[in-house]
Amino acid sequence: MIAEQTIDKMKKMRMKHMAAILSDMFSNTTAEEMSFADGIALLIDHEWDFRQNNRTDLMTKKADFTDKGACIESIDYAPERGLDRQKMLRLSTCDYIKARQDVLVLGKTGVGKSFVAQALGNAACRHHKTTRYTRMSGLFDDLAIAYSAGELSKTMDSYIKPSLLIIDDCFLTQPTTVDVSRFSELVEKRIHVGSTIYCSQLTPQEWHERIEEKIVGEAILDRIVNRAHHIKLKGDSMRKRNAVEQ
Repeated sequence: MIAEQTIDKMKKMRMKHMAAILSDMFSNTTAEEMSFADGIALLIDHEWDFRQNNRTDLMTKKADFTDKGACIESIDYAPERGLDRQKMLRLSTCDYIKARQDVLVLGKTGVGKSFVAQALGNAACRHHKTTRYTRMSGLFDDLAIAYSAGELSKTMDSYIKPSLLIIDDCFLTQPTTVDVSRFSELVEKRIHVGSTIYCSQLTPQEWHERIEEKIVGEAILDRIVNRAHHIKLKGDSMRKRNAVEQ
Protein backbone atom coordinates (compact mmCIF):
# COMPACT_ATOMS: atom_id res chain seq x y z
CA MET A 1 0.00 0.00 0.00
CA ILE A 2 1.35 3.38 -0.97
CA ALA A 3 2.48 5.52 1.95
CA GLU A 4 0.14 8.28 3.12
CA GLN A 5 3.13 10.60 3.23
CA THR A 6 3.46 10.29 -0.54
CA ILE A 7 -0.19 11.27 -1.04
CA ASP A 8 0.27 14.25 1.28
CA LYS A 9 3.35 15.40 -0.61
CA MET A 10 1.47 15.20 -3.92
CA LYS A 11 -1.34 17.33 -2.51
CA LYS A 12 1.13 19.94 -1.26
CA MET A 13 2.64 20.06 -4.76
CA ARG A 14 -0.82 20.89 -6.12
CA MET A 15 -1.22 17.43 -7.61
CA LYS A 16 -4.51 16.80 -5.81
CA HIS A 17 -6.26 15.07 -8.69
CA MET A 18 -3.32 12.78 -9.35
CA ALA A 19 -3.11 12.02 -5.63
CA ALA A 20 -6.79 11.08 -5.58
CA ILE A 21 -6.40 8.81 -8.61
CA LEU A 22 -3.33 7.16 -7.09
CA SER A 23 -5.17 6.59 -3.83
CA ASP A 24 -8.12 5.05 -5.68
CA MET A 25 -5.81 2.84 -7.69
CA PHE A 26 -4.23 1.35 -4.61
CA SER A 27 -7.53 0.98 -2.79
CA ASN A 28 -8.49 -1.32 -5.65
CA THR A 29 -6.96 -4.77 -5.21
CA THR A 30 -6.58 -5.20 -8.98
CA ALA A 31 -4.13 -2.30 -9.04
CA GLU A 32 -1.69 -4.39 -7.02
CA GLU A 33 -1.55 -6.82 -9.96
CA MET A 34 -0.38 -4.11 -12.37
CA SER A 35 3.21 -3.73 -13.42
CA PHE A 36 4.93 -0.54 -12.40
CA ALA A 37 4.89 0.69 -16.02
CA ASP A 38 1.16 -0.01 -16.43
CA GLY A 39 0.38 1.75 -13.16
CA ILE A 40 2.33 4.84 -14.15
CA ALA A 41 0.71 4.86 -17.60
CA LEU A 42 -2.78 4.66 -16.08
CA LEU A 43 -2.00 7.44 -13.62
CA ILE A 44 -0.62 9.73 -16.33
CA ASP A 45 -3.58 9.02 -18.65
CA HIS A 46 -6.06 10.04 -15.94
CA GLU A 47 -4.12 13.21 -15.15
CA TRP A 48 -3.77 14.08 -18.84
CA ASP A 49 -7.51 13.73 -19.48
CA PHE A 50 -8.29 15.78 -16.37
CA ARG A 51 -6.04 18.65 -17.43
CA GLN A 52 -7.20 18.58 -21.04
CA ASN A 53 -10.85 18.72 -19.96
CA ASN A 54 -10.11 21.57 -17.57
CA ARG A 55 -8.38 23.49 -20.33
CA THR A 56 -11.31 22.95 -22.69
CA ASP A 57 -13.78 24.10 -20.03
CA LEU A 58 -11.73 27.24 -19.35
CA MET A 59 -11.45 28.11 -23.05
CA THR A 60 -15.17 27.53 -23.56
CA LYS A 61 -15.95 29.84 -20.65
CA LYS A 62 -13.66 32.56 -22.00
CA ALA A 63 -15.25 32.27 -25.46
CA ASP A 64 -18.44 33.72 -23.95
CA PHE A 65 -20.88 31.71 -26.05
CA THR A 66 -24.56 32.57 -25.69
CA ASP A 67 -25.68 28.99 -26.41
CA LYS A 68 -23.85 26.63 -24.05
CA GLY A 69 -25.42 23.58 -25.70
CA ALA A 70 -24.15 24.32 -29.19
CA CYS A 71 -21.87 21.52 -30.38
CA ILE A 72 -21.20 19.61 -33.58
CA GLU A 73 -22.93 16.49 -32.23
CA SER A 74 -26.20 18.39 -31.72
CA ILE A 75 -26.53 19.92 -35.19
CA ASP A 76 -29.79 19.07 -36.96
CA TYR A 77 -29.12 17.91 -40.52
CA ALA A 78 -32.74 17.85 -41.66
CA PRO A 79 -32.71 17.91 -45.50
CA GLU A 80 -34.61 21.20 -45.74
CA ARG A 81 -31.83 23.01 -43.88
CA GLY A 82 -29.34 22.44 -46.68
CA LEU A 83 -26.47 21.64 -44.33
CA ASP A 84 -23.63 19.50 -45.64
CA ARG A 85 -22.74 17.06 -42.85
CA GLN A 86 -19.35 16.22 -44.35
CA LYS A 87 -18.44 19.89 -44.66
CA MET A 88 -19.36 20.48 -41.01
CA LEU A 89 -17.30 17.48 -39.91
CA ARG A 90 -14.33 18.75 -41.91
CA LEU A 91 -14.65 22.19 -40.35
CA SER A 92 -14.89 20.62 -36.89
CA THR A 93 -11.31 19.36 -37.30
CA CYS A 94 -10.24 23.04 -37.24
CA ASP A 95 -7.92 22.64 -40.22
CA TYR A 96 -9.43 25.85 -41.61
CA ILE A 97 -8.10 27.67 -38.55
CA LYS A 98 -4.60 26.33 -39.19
CA ALA A 99 -4.96 27.61 -42.77
CA ARG A 100 -6.32 30.96 -41.51
CA GLN A 101 -9.47 30.64 -43.58
CA ASP A 102 -12.80 32.19 -42.66
CA VAL A 103 -16.36 30.86 -42.59
CA LEU A 104 -19.50 32.64 -43.77
CA VAL A 105 -22.74 31.40 -42.20
CA LEU A 106 -25.72 32.95 -43.97
CA GLY A 107 -29.48 32.52 -43.75
CA LYS A 108 -32.68 34.24 -42.75
CA THR A 109 -33.75 34.88 -39.17
CA GLY A 110 -34.14 31.84 -36.94
CA VAL A 111 -32.59 29.18 -39.18
CA GLY A 112 -29.85 28.41 -36.65
CA LYS A 113 -26.86 30.40 -37.86
CA SER A 114 -25.69 31.27 -34.34
CA PHE A 115 -25.99 27.64 -33.21
CA VAL A 116 -23.89 26.38 -36.12
CA ALA A 117 -21.25 29.08 -35.60
CA GLN A 118 -21.03 28.42 -31.86
CA ALA A 119 -20.90 24.67 -32.48
CA LEU A 120 -17.80 25.31 -34.59
CA GLY A 121 -16.53 27.54 -31.80
CA ASN A 122 -17.06 24.72 -29.32
CA ALA A 123 -15.05 22.41 -31.60
CA ALA A 124 -12.27 24.99 -31.68
CA CYS A 125 -12.20 25.08 -27.87
CA ARG A 126 -11.93 21.29 -27.82
CA HIS A 127 -8.88 21.66 -30.05
CA HIS A 128 -7.60 24.29 -27.62
CA LYS A 129 -7.87 27.16 -30.08
CA THR A 130 -8.45 30.50 -28.38
CA THR A 131 -11.98 31.51 -29.30
CA ARG A 132 -14.19 34.57 -28.81
CA TYR A 133 -17.86 35.12 -29.65
CA THR A 134 -19.46 38.53 -30.11
CA ARG A 135 -22.24 40.28 -31.97
CA MET A 136 -21.23 43.01 -34.38
CA SER A 137 -23.19 45.63 -32.45
CA GLY A 138 -21.40 44.59 -29.26
CA LEU A 139 -18.04 44.72 -31.06
CA PHE A 140 -18.65 48.27 -32.27
CA ASP A 141 -19.92 49.38 -28.84
CA ASP A 142 -16.90 47.81 -27.15
CA LEU A 143 -14.48 49.60 -29.46
CA ALA A 144 -16.30 52.92 -29.07
CA ILE A 145 -16.17 52.70 -25.28
CA ALA A 146 -12.49 51.71 -25.43
CA TYR A 147 -11.75 54.73 -27.63
CA SER A 148 -13.39 57.05 -25.10
CA ALA A 149 -11.31 55.47 -22.33
CA GLY A 150 -8.09 55.73 -24.32
CA GLU A 151 -7.82 51.93 -24.59
CA LEU A 152 -8.77 51.35 -28.22
CA SER A 153 -5.51 49.60 -29.14
CA LYS A 154 -5.74 47.21 -26.18
CA THR A 155 -9.37 46.34 -26.88
CA MET A 156 -8.75 45.94 -30.60
CA ASP A 157 -5.94 43.50 -29.79
CA SER A 158 -8.34 41.42 -27.70
CA TYR A 159 -10.38 40.86 -30.88
CA ILE A 160 -7.38 40.42 -33.16
CA LYS A 161 -5.49 37.81 -31.12
CA PRO A 162 -7.93 34.84 -30.79
CA SER A 163 -7.32 31.92 -33.13
CA LEU A 164 -11.05 32.02 -33.87
CA LEU A 165 -13.32 35.06 -33.68
CA ILE A 166 -17.07 34.63 -34.22
CA ILE A 167 -18.97 37.77 -35.23
CA ASP A 168 -22.74 37.31 -35.20
CA ASP A 169 -25.45 39.52 -36.75
CA CYS A 170 -23.05 41.12 -39.21
CA PHE A 171 -24.32 44.42 -40.63
CA LEU A 172 -27.77 43.90 -39.15
CA THR A 173 -27.81 47.66 -38.57
CA GLN A 174 -26.27 50.51 -40.54
CA PRO A 175 -22.63 50.96 -39.48
CA THR A 176 -21.07 54.39 -39.07
CA THR A 177 -18.01 55.48 -41.00
CA VAL A 178 -15.93 54.98 -37.85
CA ASP A 179 -17.38 51.50 -37.32
CA VAL A 180 -16.47 50.50 -40.87
CA SER A 181 -12.95 51.87 -40.50
CA ARG A 182 -12.35 49.87 -37.32
CA PHE A 183 -13.92 46.76 -38.80
CA SER A 184 -11.70 47.05 -41.87
CA GLU A 185 -8.63 47.24 -39.64
CA LEU A 186 -9.79 44.20 -37.68
CA VAL A 187 -10.39 42.15 -40.83
CA GLU A 188 -7.01 43.12 -42.28
CA LYS A 189 -5.05 42.26 -39.14
CA ARG A 190 -6.85 38.98 -38.48
CA ILE A 191 -5.84 37.66 -41.90
CA HIS A 192 -2.37 37.15 -40.47
CA VAL A 193 -3.51 35.74 -37.11
CA GLY A 194 -6.40 33.32 -37.36
CA SER A 195 -9.91 32.66 -38.65
CA THR A 196 -13.20 34.49 -38.33
CA ILE A 197 -16.74 33.15 -38.59
CA TYR A 198 -19.19 35.75 -39.89
CA CYS A 199 -22.92 35.14 -39.34
CA SER A 200 -25.51 37.25 -41.11
CA GLN A 201 -29.05 37.41 -42.41
CA LEU A 202 -27.67 39.52 -45.25
CA THR A 203 -25.54 38.50 -48.21
CA PRO A 204 -22.08 40.05 -48.65
CA GLN A 205 -23.53 42.16 -51.47
CA GLU A 206 -26.07 43.56 -49.02
CA TRP A 207 -23.20 44.32 -46.62
CA HIS A 208 -21.62 46.33 -49.40
CA GLU A 209 -24.82 48.31 -49.86
CA ARG A 210 -24.75 49.30 -46.17
CA ILE A 211 -21.17 50.55 -46.31
CA GLU A 212 -21.07 54.15 -47.55
CA GLU A 213 -17.40 54.08 -48.55
CA LYS A 214 -17.72 51.66 -51.48
CA ILE A 215 -13.99 51.21 -52.03
CA VAL A 216 -13.53 50.27 -48.36
CA GLY A 217 -16.53 47.96 -48.63
CA GLU A 218 -15.05 46.22 -51.66
CA ALA A 219 -11.75 45.74 -49.84
CA ILE A 220 -13.51 44.23 -46.83
CA LEU A 221 -15.54 41.82 -48.93
CA ASP A 222 -12.53 40.82 -51.02
CA ARG A 223 -10.63 39.85 -47.86
CA ILE A 224 -13.56 37.87 -46.43
CA VAL A 225 -15.49 36.24 -49.27
CA ASN A 226 -12.53 34.92 -51.26
CA ARG A 227 -10.94 33.07 -48.33
CA ALA A 228 -14.08 31.73 -46.69
CA HIS A 229 -15.99 28.47 -46.52
CA HIS A 230 -19.65 29.22 -47.27
CA ILE A 231 -22.54 27.74 -45.29
CA LYS A 232 -26.00 28.71 -46.50
CA LEU A 233 -28.79 27.67 -44.14
CA LYS A 234 -32.30 27.24 -45.53
CA GLY A 235 -35.74 26.21 -44.29
CA ASP A 236 -38.11 27.60 -41.70
CA SER A 237 -37.21 29.16 -38.39
CA MET A 238 -35.84 26.60 -35.95
CA ARG A 239 -37.52 28.50 -33.10
CA LYS A 240 -40.90 28.01 -34.77
CA ARG A 241 -40.13 24.37 -35.50
CA ASN A 242 -38.98 23.65 -31.94
CA ALA A 243 -42.08 25.36 -30.51
CA VAL A 244 -44.34 23.13 -32.63
CA GLU A 245 -42.48 19.98 -31.58
CA GLN A 246 -42.85 20.89 -27.91
